[in-house]
Amino acid sequence: QRGFELVELERIEDPQWPAGVVAQQDPGENVVFKQTSIISVRVSNGPPAFKLPNLANTDATSAKTTLESAQVKVQTVLEGSDTIPEGVVIRTDPPADSNVRPGDTVKLVVSIGEIVAIPDLKAIENADVARDRLLSVGLTLGEISEADDPTESVPPGAVLTQDPPPGRTVKKGTVVNIEIRRRDSP
Repeated sequence: QRGFELVELERIEDPQWPAGVVAQQDPGENVVFKQTSIISVRVSNGPPAFKLPNLANTDATSAKTTLESAQVKVQTVLEGSDTIPEGVVIRTDPPADSNVRPGDTVKLVVSIGEIVAIPDLKAIENADVARDRLLSVGLTLGEISEADDPTESVPPGAVLTQDPPPGRTVKKGTVVNIEIRRRDSP
């Protein structure tokens, strides 16, 4: 704007400056120049990239600490796995050996262990049968309570509702509470 000619030289990687910021200039600042002089600058591409280490099968907390120490943002996503124990990294996105830079986001996919879909227990006429059905998929029967069923949607003594509801995906060992239709008073 003051009559100087600006020439951008080859961009450089510079850990001190984010991408798009002038990292070097020639001549330096506070040098007296005539207005038609050339000022050469090098713009930063940001910090140098590095290879993302293979973090699969490592403790999620350690993996997160490793990435954060490299100034990488971490997003944790939980996923069920029959083979990877709970709290252990399944994979990263981007995958291992990808080039990443400080400031990039890496997704850590972490195991929550084995998961199952909750079966539909409604209308099962015996709490022991409901318990067996839950045990067969690795779930546990919790509280059993009674309730009235004015619509008579299930027979007396049958499962009326359940919590959590059927179809939801949960960790093995989750407790499922049921409510059975109150039997009529004699």
